[in-house]
This record gives sequence, C-alpha cells and structure tokens, in this order.
Amino acid sequence: MDENKEKELLEGDVEKNDTLTEQEKDEVSEILENLKKSKSDSENQVVTDWDGLAQVGNTDEDIVAEETVKKEENAETDEEDEEDISDAIEDELCINCGKRKRYTELDEDYPYCKSCREKMKKTRMNAWGVLNLLFIIAMAFVAVVWGAYAAGVAIPVIKGDKYMREGNYYSALACYQEAVSSVESLNSETTGTEADFDAGNRTYARIIKAYYNIGSLVSAQDYVSVLKEAGALEMPRYADMKKYSDVLSGMADTCTAIQTKYQNLFMELNYATEKKDISDIRKELAEIDKFKADKKYNKYAVAYMQVYLCQYVENSEAEQIKYLLELKEGGKDYEAIWASQLCMLYLDEGKFDEVEKICNDIIKASPESVEFYQYLMKIQIKKNNPEKALEIYKKAETTVNGIYYSTEPLSMPYTLLTEKAVCHALMGDKEEALNAIEESFGLNLDIHSANIYALLHYEYHVKGTKPSEKDGEKVYDSKDNGYDIVMGIFESNGISVNEDVKAAMEGKKTLEDVLVKGEAYLK
Repeated sequence: MDENKEKELLEGDVEKNDTLTEQEKDEVSEILENLKKSKSDSENQVVTDWDGLAQVGNTDEDIVAEETVKKEENAETDEEDEEDISDAIEDELCINCGKRKRYTELDEDYPYCKSCREKMKKTRMNAWGVLNLLFIIAMAFVAVVWGAYAAGVAIPVIKGDKYMREGNYYSALACYQEAVSSVESLNSETTGTEADFDAGNRTYARIIKAYYNIGSLVSAQDYVSVLKEAGALEMPRYADMKKYSDVLSGMADTCTAIQTKYQNLFMELNYATEKKDISDIRKELAEIDKFKADKKYNKYAVAYMQVYLCQYVENSEAEQIKYLLELKEGGKDYEAIWASQLCMLYLDEGKFDEVEKICNDIIKASPESVEFYQYLMKIQIKKNNPEKALEIYKKAETTVNGIYYSTEPLSMPYTLLTEKAVCHALMGDKEEALNAIEESFGLNLDIHSANIYALLHYEYHVKGTKPSEKDGEKVYDSKDNGYDIVMGIFESNGISVNEDVKAAMEGKKTLEDVLVKGEAYLK
C-alpha cells in the first residue's frame, strides 16, 4: 500500500469493494481504528533509537544541545573520577620515581620505594654535596665551640650573681674567676695561640666589684687594666669601675712620687744593721704629711706610705695607729690596707673592744671574711679563755666549708690554725697543738706562726733532751727536726727568736706567760 492509499485509509475514504465479506470488513475497520490510535500516541511520545544516539520527535538543534550537555556532564564526572584515582595512586607511589609503591615496611610514611632507597644508599656525593657536608660539619663545630664558650661564661656568672646578692663575695669571686679560667682553657684547646674568646667586660666588672666588697680593691688592679685597655671605662655603664680605676691610679702615682723623693731614706732603713727609732724619721714624716694638702695626690696613699715608713723603726705604734685611722676614713677602698694591721696594734695595746668592733663590722658586711675570726680568737686567748676561742674557730671552720671554690676545697687560713694550736697548748692537748701548728706550717709561715712553731716544738720535743751532732752542728729535735727547721729559717733570714719565746726556752717563762700575757703577735 502506497502513501496515498494509506492516507485514504486513515481518512476513512475507503473504496467500496463488494468482494469483501462482512467479517473481512469488520477486521479492516478494526485495523484502521488501531492505526488511528497509534498515530495519535506517536505525536505525543519521543521514541529513541536502539543505541541512544538519535531521538525521534525532536528537532536537530534540540538533539545537538542535549547531547552537548550530556557530554560535558560525563566529562566532568570522568575527570573527578580520574583525579580521585590519581590522588590515591600518588599517595602510594615513590616521590622520586613516581612509578613504584613506597617502601612502608619500616616506616608507613617513608616517601621512597625500595629500589630508590637502595640507589640512594649507593649514590656517591658530587663536589657540591661534599662542600655542603664540610660546611655543615664546620658549622656544627662552631656551634659546639660557641656553645661551650657561652656555657663556660654564663653558668658560673649566674652562680656568682646569686652569691653576690647573698653577700658571699668570696664565693662570687671564685665563680667569676671560674668563668675567666673556662674561657682561657677553651682558647688554649681551640687555638693554642692568641685568645679568640673573652670573658667579657661585664664579667671583669663583677670581679672588681667583688674585690671591692671584700675590701681588697688593690687585688682588682689587673682586671681594672683589662677594662681600661678595652676602652670600657669611658662608658656610662662602667662609671663605678672608672671610680675604682681613679683610686688605684691615684694610689700608684702617689706612692711612686714619695718613694722617688725619699728613695735614699727607704734604702737606709731597709738595710740598716740596727733598727732606728721613730724619732729618727719624724722630720720626714712631717714633710710627707704636706702631700695630703695637694689635690694631685691621694691623701690616703700618703698615709699608707707613712705607715710603711714607721714599720722600719722602733716605738712607732702610736704613729701607725694614727695613720691607719686616716686610712680607715677611706672606707672599703683601703680596707685591706688598714683593717688587719689596726687590729694587731689594738690587740698589743689591749684595746679589745675596738678590735671586736672592726671584726664584727667586717664579718657582717662580708660573712665569708674568715681571716677576721683570728682576731676574735686572739681576744679570748688574751683573756685566757681558750675554750671560747675554739668555739670561734669552729664558726670559722663552718664558714670556710661553705665558701664555694671551683677547683678544690678552701683550706682554713694558716693564721687561724696557729691560734688553734695556741688554744690546745694552753689546754694541755699536746698532740692537737702539734697537729694544728704543723698544718699551719704546711700552708704558710710568718714571723708570728714561726715563733709559735719553734716554741711548741721546743716545749714538746727538745726540752730536756740532749742535742745530737750532724755535720758538726747540734741537732736538738730528734723526732721530726721541726725545731731545727724553723730555727734554720730564722738564721737564713737574719731573724731572731722573740724575747718572750727565748725566755720560755730558757725556762724563765711558762707557755701562759708567752701566749696569754706576752705580745699578741710575736715579732
């Protein structure tokens, strides 16, 4: 059936055909009716082809637009899926080659694969890598050295500052000097030549301040010179150091001027066969006194030189006390010069209250000034109270044990050990007395302790014995030769045994006469 025929059939224009039976006509009518329904439905429904690429019922523009949108949506979806897959894969791949999985058996975060890991182990360094390695090693060395330098200075200085706040100036001084020694040692180990590191101006300033606080500014001279050479004294920060420097310079200039002018007098007194009297130098003392009115001279240094002259002559105690009291007015700057000597003179004159005041004031200001316990002990010895003197010794011993010392424990001053020996001798403790005087002798020996040493050895070893002959000389002390040793020291230095000690050896005086009633310091 052609199109025209079909159209006719659909429109109902059917050619009459008498050849059809009634049943056949009914079947044709039913077919036509069904065709009409199908035509009506097809106008309202889109029918797609089998592979989804073409659509029936839409225009060409609609079909193209819809396909374009679908393609873009599909492309975005594909890209997202690929990106997710790519990320997941990259997380697992070696960051070096990007091909193999990371070697996570030892470390789950290890970024390289096993193959790259082995290659890196075998890879040789190039020149640049060697230079980098050497640079790293050099920087590490520098860091270690500078770290040692910083620690060597900072740690002891921090400790020293703590002691300074507590008033323990000897301990503080030991800490600051430890910092200086640490830097010197580091310089020696790293260069062996000129120092590359310095303890720093602030450390030297602390040392000077510590010396000042213990009344020994003169001992700080070398550290003041270091600051002066560095130009630090002109800085406002070190104004107090400049003041100390001026004091020391003024003292040095004044002493030099007086020594130069009276050079012949000093030589005459020093080499005189017989000691002169104070009356022989009164004229010179009066002349020197005029220096005090001249502002270009340090008046305290002038008084010091007058004391120095008086020590060469007899009967000068009153003059020495006068000039020492002038020095005392200078305070801490000159304490090391006047304090000990004034205490000795006051002890000989029996002015115990003045001695106690000086000692207690100094110990209060600087609790670690152990040497001043000696004069407090001596007061009790002069009052014939050796037991109380030993109590003072125990306080001094406790103080010494508490003083910080960087290298080895600080020993008791030999002068206190001498007084301890005297106490035990007065109490009749022979062995304790000998042990103490031997310990004192091992540390040092001055004229006072030497006389005590000779007296005790004579009393316990020589008295009542006969001398033996050695190389044509008489040797008295057969047990340990202690007496003969110290007497040999006296002879070689042209020193005579003290008159009180000599009288005790001759049996004219007792130990009590010499140690309690005699001179405080056996000269």
